Amino acid sequence: MKLIDFETLFESKLSQYMRENAGKYTEEQWEKLIPKLYQRFGDTLIKAAGATPRAFFEKMSDEELASYLSACVREGISVSDFLVRELEKRECPDELSALVDGDSEELSLAVLNAAGESLKAGELCFSVLTGEFPPSVKDAAADKLRSLSLEPFLEKAIACYREKRGGEYLLELLSSGEVKDDRIFDILMDALRSAGERTDVVAGYVARYGDERALETLLELIDREETGFVAYRELLCAIEALGGHYEKKRDFSLDKDFQRIKEDSEKENKK
Repeated sequence: MKLIDFETLFESKLSQYMRENAGKYTEEQWEKLIPKLYQRFGDTLIKAAGATPRAFFEKMSDEELASYLSACVREGISVSDFLVRELEKRECPDELSALVDGDSEELSLAVLNAAGESLKAGELCFSVLTGEFPPSVKDAAADKLRSLSLEPFLEKAIACYREKRGGEYLLELLSSGEVKDDRIFDILMDALRSAGERTDVVAGYVARYGDERALETLLELIDREETGFVAYRELLCAIEALGGHYEKKRDFSLDKDFQRIKEDSEKENKK
């Protein structure tokens, strides 16, 4: 398969154009112009390709597009945005999903970037979150899922979380508040009661979910003597976000996190 580095070709043409038009545009004008030049480049005949960048990928089959993407990553060639856009149009074909590999972080990231936002793309992201992949790949899958509607994946998300697959990633997604479901509420309450040192993080999820029924548990946790300053602060924010109040004064002068935050604040004020 003939690989063509369209991104490098564009950068070369752009550099030439910028030299020829030096002083003609402000920095802000260049920022607006460059994307337009890139789109124009997509319809420019490239001799080495025998087609425009856009047409070069449009004529490929799903299998050829997936193979081209894999070859670019393997050979260290920039993945063209025109390749990514064409794959997005195909709505995450099976050939693309098959490339996700826990042993190749770079390839997995490239696949997720090109997967688009279809239902199949969401299913691919779930397989990543519940599989054996590097944190960076799971982060990318979670980012894409955040841009999709949770509702089509609700049952799968709840089932996977209960099976202890997906953990923190799925807990965060379920807490988005997009879908209100008593099962989600129960999951969040169970997670909050057992959060331990992660109480501050889970309290944030509970606040975002936005169900005032959580106030009883939040007030119980914040009133415990063993609740440290960091957890206290996030629990208080969650309580107030849900319309509740906690007036009891607490002494955190011996709390290590409180002391550290206080010292950092004093140093910042002295600058």
